[in-house]
Amino acid sequence: MSSNFEQIYAEHPEWFGEWYEPVVMLILLIALVLIIPYIYTELFEEYVKQLSRKR
Repeated sequence: MSSNFEQIYAEHPEWFGEWYEPVVMLILLIALVLIIPYIYTELFEEYVKQLSRKR
């Protein structure tokens, strides 16, 4: 798989410059939308539990 990819890239490097960046940006956007709220809620729930214990 990787050797085939490298061969294609060697023959047509301009292809990968076209679609590589938008794909990476899309993946990052999806990661921001899905993962960060999940992490935030996990941390926020722990924080709320700590606050409720102190009272």
